[in-house]
Amino acid sequence: LESELQEHKRILGKLQEEKWILREKLRMENEQKSNLEERLIELNNRPPTTNDQKFQEIIFEKDKVIRSKNEEIEQVTELLRKSDEMLKERERENAWLNDMLNQHVKK
Repeated sequence: LESELQEHKRILGKLQEEKWILREKLRMENEQKSNLEERLIELNNRPPTTNDQKFQEIIFEKDKVIRSKNEEIEQVTELLRKSDEMLKERERENAWLNDMLNQHVKK
């Protein structure tokens, strides 16, 4: 039981590390998305020029990138949700193993 508990603790540590990495990725994706949205607003607010076609192409591309970032953020958010569920399950398993180990030691 003790070795199983140690293995669960090791796995729990790895899951917590992966969760931290996913949160950082989500933070960076949100930051990039915000920067792109700010740039798009700037482009939309500028006065019209003779290069309107090029301007529209830039806006279209930036909008496409923002939509892609939104999809990535949704995926990372879902991974974080699943990671939270896995961590909770591992914590429950660890608690159960601790209880079993304590009961075994008392006997």
